Amino acid sequence: NGVDDLQSKWGDNELTEPMFVINVSRGDTAVPPPPSISVKEQGTPPANVVGSTPVASTPQITPFIEGFEDSTFRGQSQMTREQFVAILARLKNDGEAPAASPGAKSFNDVATNRWSYNAIEWAKSAGIVDPDASGNFRPAAPLTRAEMAVMFVKAEKLTSVAENKFSDITGHYAESDILKAFDAGIFTGYEDGTFMPEGSTTRYEAVTALVRYLLGGEPEDSMWKDIKLTFTDLPGSNWAYKYVALAAHK
Repeated sequence: NGVDDLQSKWGDNELTEPMFVINVSRGDTAVPPPPSISVKEQGTPPANVVGSTPVASTPQITPFIEGFEDSTFRGQSQMTREQFVAILARLKNDGEAPAASPGAKSFNDVATNRWSYNAIEWAKSAGIVDPDASGNFRPAAPLTRAEMAVMFVKAEKLTSVAENKFSDITGHYAESDILKAFDAGIFTGYEDGTFMPEGSTTRYEAVTALVRYLLGGEPEDSMWKDIKLTFTDLPGSNWAYKYVALAAHK
């Protein structure tokens, strides 16, 4: 029934009614199929529509993390600041950070030939990161949970703040951003009621948090069971396999 009818089925970026794709041909000219749309539930075709096909319900996540040259993933190692910025750059730019402007060099300790240079310059131009008092970025430094919250909130421009239920973030410089990230579902706290803002984040933890955020919850088995990873240190029995599969698939 046209664009107005399509828009009426959406609420808060979620399809509120089942939608179906019908390919129609006239003569020898077939109408090309529309782009896929991700929905949370797959509806049942109406009885009076013959040959209708429900839109696939499997969300597509742009691959946002890679392994290392030795075919390992190193999920238990600490996520570094440059690794997380590279992830944000891929997520916000269809898989790859745009090239930096000629002559751009915003940080004293990030050389123009560093692998993460373009991603870091993109993050600087997007208002996600800034030089510290010494003009540095500290690209190889471990990413703290607070830093992850700050970068993520700026990248996604989150504004909704959750109620503070953590015992160790009051007065912390990142308190507001931590609560925004918590409200978005990117973080959970610990059983003792703490958040540990200065604690480090492993690669497994960061990938898990981002996949859950992108999907709006836990991935279903059908989303990742057919994805085969080749990392030598990540067997299919690992608890994080499904998250890495969705984040690193090619």
